Amino acid sequence: MPTFRYTATNSDGTPVDGVIDAVDAASARATLAGRGLAVELVVPTEPDRIDASGQSGHHEASFTRGEQVEVLGQLGSVMSAGLPLSVGLRTLAEETRSKGLKSAFTKMGTQLDEGRPLDDVVTEFSTAMPPWLLQMIRSGTESGTLARSVAHYVHFTRLKNQLRRRVITALTYPAILVGVLLLISIALFGYLMPQFKAIFEGFGVELPALTVALIAASDLTVFLLRNAVVTVPVVLLALWGGVVLVRAAAGPATTRRFAYEIPLIGRALKLTALSEFCHLLALLIENRIPLPQALTLVGSAMADPCLAQCADDAAYFVERGESLAEVQGRLPNVPVELLRVPGWDQPDESLPQGLRASGEIFASQCDVNARAMAGTATPVVVLTVGVLAFVTVIGLFMPLIKLLNDLS
Repeated sequence: MPTFRYTATNSDGTPVDGVIDAVDAASARATLAGRGLAVELVVPTEPDRIDASGQSGHHEASFTRGEQVEVLGQLGSVMSAGLPLSVGLRTLAEETRSKGLKSAFTKMGTQLDEGRPLDDVVTEFSTAMPPWLLQMIRSGTESGTLARSVAHYVHFTRLKNQLRRRVITALTYPAILVGVLLLISIALFGYLMPQFKAIFEGFGVELPALTVALIAASDLTVFLLRNAVVTVPVVLLALWGGVVLVRAAAGPATTRRFAYEIPLIGRALKLTALSEFCHLLALLIENRIPLPQALTLVGSAMADPCLAQCADDAAYFVERGESLAEVQGRLPNVPVELLRVPGWDQPDESLPQGLRASGEIFASQCDVNARAMAGTATPVVVLTVGVLAFVTVIGLFMPLIKLLNDLS
């Protein structure tokens, strides 16, 4: 017998999820309703797929994030145009270039003609969709706001991907410059300094402190290079172990707050997470999802552990009847930027607009921060290379000058 994963709420309003055996989704809903549960979502754990010819089979393709965005974006366009979904999806199947999307649109149209609920169809063909997105689709279907919801989702997803690309691009250039700096350091201390060391040993004079320090750095570099097969894994393992110990001792949320303090990089991480948090919460609230459940779904969706814990803690207080405006000072993980979002005292009215506007502001600030990272990296690395070269040259010539003074 097929099994279904469900999400529901009991008579006390507490979220409940689990797995149930049933003949089909309708039977599973009826069984859960008989248990006194308000069913929100029923999803096949191993759903049977129906291809365009009506044959049962399995949907082998796994949609990428970009394909998920295109599916929902096209779906919203069809609904906004007022076309029947089944007709619109078949039209999209004829226009799209992706074979996976072409097959998916055709199958979705067929299943909608057979009377399957929209949220079940989207769930089946978007296997990587997180729970918050599935709940948004279901709520949007029931409230008639699905077209607007998917448009906001597509905008948010594209904005998030743009921010990530911008941050990665901004970090790539400094990483290349740091790599160049590392190569220059290896050339100086691994190959040039050992040759001067042999010359200095033949002078028979006391070397200046700066030269001694440079020779010590050269000896360490030569040792690391000769034993790179052992030293590199040991260094990487030590760094990884240090991160693991810090996370275990301080907790992921506290560790992420420390990461926020890293110049430039930490600010980009924080702003990206804040923008994602604001857009997600605004999207769920606008779809009339209860605030405690919306916060819980956002907490499960956030990759940032600090904001994820913040959302879970806020959901706990709100479930107890307290407002977000009242509990802000009792949430230690809330970044100060999030406290400035207008509308916390009116979660069903002005809060979604305030969250969305703040999310756009955070995204713009992240974009500016990414440009600042790329612009700052060049002078910093050039200055570092210049200082390193200057100190090395001075350290190399000081013994020669001392020897000439002694000979004179």
